[in-house]
Amino acid sequence: MNIEPSSQDRNRETLIDALLRAAFVDEQSAVANRVDQVIKQIELEKSVQHRPSIGPTLAMRRTWNHWVSMVIAASLLGAMFVGLQFLSPAQHALAAIERSLEAAEEQVARKYLITVTLKDGKRSREIENDLYVEGNDRFVLRHPAILSDADLWIGKNGQTTWVVPAIGPVLTGNDVALSRWLNSQEQFSTPYLHVTTILARMSRGYRLRKLGESTIRSVAGNDVFCRHVVGELKSEANQSLPVTIELWSDAESGVAQRIVARWSLSGSDSGREKVVIEFVDQPDLPDQWFEAEGHYSGSRGKIKFDIKENE
Repeated sequence: MNIEPSSQDRNRETLIDALLRAAFVDEQSAVANRVDQVIKQIELEKSVQHRPSIGPTLAMRRTWNHWVSMVIAASLLGAMFVGLQFLSPAQHALAAIERSLEAAEEQVARKYLITVTLKDGKRSREIENDLYVEGNDRFVLRHPAILSDADLWIGKNGQTTWVVPAIGPVLTGNDVALSRWLNSQEQFSTPYLHVTTILARMSRGYRLRKLGESTIRSVAGNDVFCRHVVGELKSEANQSLPVTIELWSDAESGVAQRIVARWSLSGSDSGREKVVIEFVDQPDLPDQWFEAEGHYSGSRGKIKFDIKENE
């Protein structure tokens, strides 16, 4: 005969789940909230009685299991508190970046606004690009038109990268070919075509510091409570890399809300000065959005430009 779980059993499972979840939270404020919920749950369990139909042997076994589970969960929670005391600010910062990387790898379509500040002597100008990403290997970037009415589109469908220029044939190739092509285009100003690229670079080559939590206003006009992390370039030998990268990530979901990369330029230097990547929304995209065919109409020729890694 099947016996339905009692109210106490369900409450116990909820309690243990809360404790176990708390063991993997990297913020003490979040842990405190979990503990408050657990205390309330304990008080609730004290007022719950076993059903009369449950025999004394079964009731004793459930009570024993309840306390064993409580001891295990309490031990995990205590170990978590001890571990938190030994995490350095850099480790906290790295954990925030890794969580944002995990969120960026989710198969969810997200739109970002990229604003690039270019410096030409004493003058500066801004160029805005729209970036759409889905997971770790699908993206589309719209680069504004300069000499025509049509924009430049660049993307990757998971296997093949492609470029749809304002006029002329569509270019298709691999990542190496796309990188070579971008480096040959002086007018192209965006160094990062994917959020995961800049986050991964930040986690490897930068000295990290966590600056705490803050609320920022998103492009959509929403207030988002974020973790704030800054990275400083370990070696300035590579002038093509930004000297600092800042990340604001949603404290709940880990999704990168704002990334700011800055380059070091002297008063007379020209070049890229700053790139700001800001989360906009999660749009519903057409079926062919990550294909070249989704960004032009009519007939277009195609040129294949695959390049091997060692060429």
